[in-house]
Parts: sequence; C-alpha cells; structure tokens
Amino acid sequence: MDIFRDYSHQNVKTRIKNKEYLRKKVSDRKILEKEFKILQFLNDDPATPQVQRLDEDCFLEEYITGRKLTPADIKNPKILNKVAEIIQRIHSRDITAAIKPYIKNSFLEKEQYSSKKIGLEILANCSRECIADLYSPLVETWGKFDRSIAGRHLTLCLIHGDLSFNNFLRSDGDIYLIDWTDCRFDAHTCDVSQLFYLMSFASNQKKYFLDRYCFGNVDEETLAIHRLLLVLYDFVAIYKTKKIIKKGKLKELQTLIKALGYV
Repeated sequence: MDIFRDYSHQNVKTRIKNKEYLRKKVSDRKILEKEFKILQFLNDDPATPQVQRLDEDCFLEEYITGRKLTPADIKNPKILNKVAEIIQRIHSRDITAAIKPYIKNSFLEKEQYSSKKIGLEILANCSRECIADLYSPLVETWGKFDRSIAGRHLTLCLIHGDLSFNNFLRSDGDIYLIDWTDCRFDAHTCDVSQLFYLMSFASNQKKYFLDRYCFGNVDEETLAIHRLLLVLYDFVAIYKTKKIIKKGKLKELQTLIKALGYV
C-alpha cells in the first residue's frame, strides 16, 4: 500500500439549469466513487456540499463561493465554535452498511487502532539510515502505546482525514468542509490531532475547541502519538520527494518521544 500516493484532481466550473456546479474529476475511479458516496451519505449535513450524478469519470458537486479559512479566522471564537460543531457532527454519524466499504481502513486490526502498523508503513518509504538512531525508539514507543490502549479501544468513527485550512471554506457566515478523498473509519483523535497540527493551534485555541467538541475521550497521550505520526509522515514525504533530511522534524520527533516517556 502506497500511503504517499497522490491523486490528481481536475475541477471545472459548470452551470446546469441556472445553478453552478463543479465537475469533479479524480485520476482514480475508486477514489472518485468513494468521495461521491461519502458526500451523498453526508447529504443532510449543512457543512458539506451537495452532489449529483456520478458518471464514469466525474461527478457534480455544488459550487460554493467562498474563501479558505486563515490563521486569523481560528482566532475568532465564533468560527472556532462552528469548526468544533462540524467535526463533532461528522464524528457522531451512525455508520451504515452501505457506506462501510468506502471508508474501510486497512490499518485497523479487528477495529483496534495500531500506531505501530501505521508508523512502520510510513518508515517503509525511507531508508533506516535517514531516520538515524530514532528508528528503535519510534518502534518501541508505538508498541508500548498500542499495548497501553489494548483494553480500551479508541473511539472509532467517520473522520475527514485532512483537516487543513485548504479544506474549510467560509461563505456568507457559513463554514463548509470540502475534499473528502482521505475520509475513512479511524480514531476520532486522528482528526483532532491533525487539526491542531496542520492549523497550528495555540494552547488557548486547543482548549476552546475541546471545550466545545464533545465526542469521545481526548487525552494528551493519544494526541501526542498522532502528532508523532504526522510529523514522521511529513519528514518522510519531504525525504521521498526532495531527498532532503529535515533536521527540525527529527528534533521534533525526538522531543515527542521523550515527552511520551515510553523510552
């Protein structure tokens, strides 16, 4: 499985019966169908765009006029509150039998989260030498974390999988969540940790968000494990595409391993 595979998108604005749509094309037919089915499943949620008609190479998605969220936006309590409400609604959705095949996650073993399985898959994309002497501490950390949660399954649910500024649109006071190609069945804390990481939440913003996001348990240990995987993913992605070893990422990994206190 190539977790670094990128899918090329082509979105063309079109008008049908006086309404504007995006004609969305994705290079992989399975991913195209997956995104369509997920948005169809979320059709009644006001924060997701409406979709119509899945064709062989594209589907129609409601065109939303707006702009992407910015760091300044998440300093606004009203906007941050809306973001928390949207994510909580998505995570709270009951998973139907019809949608299950489209959100299947090969990294879950019998619906048990495994940080070690994910981490080793990421590490398989770079040489052991590039990660230097952090390889063994990483593997040991994941193993001990997975054993610590063995008796308490993390809350698994529908997650978006790419909560970045680019995927939130602000339009006339409303917030929309777009681009569902990475959506899957996973631990709810994956989304929360990714949101904090990709949008560089400050401590007060994290607290404000968590006070309003009322779904499952969110503890610092689990968020730190997810962040460890996110930082490692970024490190390996940079190394794989540019053959550059980011020493700052290595230092952050070392700090996270030490903070978790497993090794």
